[in-house]
Amino acid sequence: MALEGFRGSTSSLLDKELNPKSATSIIDQEVEDVKAYIRALWKRRNTFAPVSRLPPEILSRIFDIVRDRVVSGFSYRPLEWTRVGHVCHQWRQVALNSPCLWAKPALSHKLWTEEMLQRSRMASLTISANFKSTISGRRDSLTASLALATPHASRIKMLELVSEYPSRDSLQNFLSQIPQSMPRLECLIVNYDSIAGINSAEGGLSIVHVLEADRLYRLELTRCAVNWDSQIFGPKLVHLKLVSIPVAARPTALQFLEALSRAPALETIELRDSLPLKRHSGHTSTPSKIFFHNLRCLAMTASNTEADNFFNLVSFPASTVVRLICKGETTAEDQFRDVLAHASGFSSATGSDPGFKIRTLEVQIQYPSNGHLNQFRTFSSVASDIDVALGTAAPNLDLVLQTNERPSRQLVQLFCNAMPLTNLVRLSLRNVTFLSPVALAETFGVLPNLRSVSVFGDFAYNFVLALQEVRPINTASTKAEVIPLYFHSVRSISLSNVTFDDNDLTFEMLQDCLMWRYECGAEIRELKLTECSRLEWDSVELLREIVVNVDWDEIESGFTESECEDDAIWDADSYDDYGAGYYDTDDEADLYGLFW
Repeated sequence: MALEGFRGSTSSLLDKELNPKSATSIIDQEVEDVKAYIRALWKRRNTFAPVSRLPPEILSRIFDIVRDRVVSGFSYRPLEWTRVGHVCHQWRQVALNSPCLWAKPALSHKLWTEEMLQRSRMASLTISANFKSTISGRRDSLTASLALATPHASRIKMLELVSEYPSRDSLQNFLSQIPQSMPRLECLIVNYDSIAGINSAEGGLSIVHVLEADRLYRLELTRCAVNWDSQIFGPKLVHLKLVSIPVAARPTALQFLEALSRAPALETIELRDSLPLKRHSGHTSTPSKIFFHNLRCLAMTASNTEADNFFNLVSFPASTVVRLICKGETTAEDQFRDVLAHASGFSSATGSDPGFKIRTLEVQIQYPSNGHLNQFRTFSSVASDIDVALGTAAPNLDLVLQTNERPSRQLVQLFCNAMPLTNLVRLSLRNVTFLSPVALAETFGVLPNLRSVSVFGDFAYNFVLALQEVRPINTASTKAEVIPLYFHSVRSISLSNVTFDDNDLTFEMLQDCLMWRYECGAEIRELKLTECSRLEWDSVELLREIVVNVDWDEIESGFTESECEDDAIWDADSYDDYGAGYYDTDDEADLYGLFW
């Protein structure tokens, strides 16, 4: 065997007169030779393993996946993936000869950052520094790692910097040293979180010296000052997000218009408190209005004036999903008239885009601490409550009008008058308690194609009264003269979280309303009752005598203990000792099979 030579040489030492130190040295050398021989055997053995037959390119790609899963999994050991280089000699060689594998330095470990920057050679880098999620003891290492990455800034492909006030100077120092031209940069995300408001003297972070990034397709800036005349707004820009740009750093309307004109391929735009404060005069060679053919999603938070200015500069296809939070600036009811005029055109056909018809409308009023939110959501499909709750149906327009005054009927009517609701099929109302039955009937009860209405909470009382409102004969059509009712086309209603008691909507009121509409020829054919309090089985059975399809969740709640005990006593009195009920005649008992 191959080891016999080693054994022989070792035994021959006994025949030689050697001092212990020399003998030990010779034996140690032979041990190392044996270990090297064993390693060579293991290496030969590994060549027959199936995984060893994978091409280096495939193996390197697997290492990339392992690294990405560890890094994106918020692991406490972000360098754990480097163990792939400790498995065998082949794997280590593949890892060391894969520059892209080391192109995402672990900035929280300075020594590893330096080593990975060297191993990445000339590969494009991903630099991600999050001072907010890094513990205070690691922030110095993060700052030092950024300094090590500065000489390699020209090969940065993705740069993501998240900071807050204590780390502002370190981050600003890094940004000020990166070159003006970054030819490989594709994604730039700078998020500076500060307790100072956008009107404060503190201007956030500055990246005004970055002038060229021809390959940039994603730009996200929070509380940053940017050079609006630079080429970072380029033809390849697809995603743009600007949040809380300080007032002093905001562009003029002309700068904003020209910056957007250089990025015609935008697909998503998110603007929150970042728009120009003054209206564009229009005296420029730049087109007065930019049309974004590829825009899929527009999200915006702005004042009423800022939003109006933006829509005077920009247009987009009707297929674009628009989410707009518009902040009122005055107490006037018609302050949103111009914004609503723009919103009414979002669904209109433009060129080859056929537009869409509003089939579903959801109106919801919220009362946060900073004002009142009037939310209107329109859908091009007939979306059910479940579809909306699960998000399987996305609104084409999600409009929130924020006011300091309490919601009023005029604001809802202003929206309904501005929007094309002729084809509306389904209506959902939440917390619109300020709408009286007459206002509700006059606002929504005249829609010709409305088939289904969902109501939530105590507002059901006003809605039931509105279902009984009679339209004026002199303004009604020939058909309405026979059935002079509002909501004459409604055939399905849904009541959720409604309490039936004497202080609000009673069961008798609902029963009388359904019966009256049935007698008038405008019957409700489908009634859905969900999570309603103080509603009993017997009462629902009475409703089924009027409505063809009653869908009830069979939850009886809201009753006091004494009421439950009374029902239990009544049920016990209805049966004899053998469990058979009492009946007036033997024929009635025989009908239910009690005699056999």
